[in-house]
Amino acid sequence: MLAGIVVEQVFGSALAVSATYRGATGDAPVRIIRRHGTADFTFDGAPISAGSTIVRVRRADVPNPAEGDRIDFDGTSFLVQGAPRLSAGGLVWDLGCVPFGPDPGTLAPWEDRSCVYETALAPWVEAL
Repeated sequence: MLAGIVVEQVFGSALAVSATYRGATGDAPVRIIRRHGTADFTFDGAPISAGSTIVRVRRADVPNPAEGDRIDFDGTSFLVQGAPRLSAGGLVWDLGCVPFGPDPGTLAPWEDRSCVYETALAPWVEAL
């Protein structure tokens, strides 16, 4: 199966990093690919840009990821948020993730969202 060979080559390359997946069945060492993205949208005429982190992990390494599971890598912890999405070939999971501090569900210091208010929402709020 060519797709399986390609997935193994990509996740074994420098494109992927080592991580620890912490799920309901325990901790597992995995290789992941992290993607950053932004979603640009408007709210009542005000432009808003929201950052997102997508973590890709092989299905062979994590057969059943779930919302609330955790991924630790590069000294940072991420919480899986939302339903995991399986790739068209069924070999790779796309996991939407948010960073968190020692208490899951809280924003980490580097995730201060005050800049979103200052740059995007301030003009809209002041117009009220």
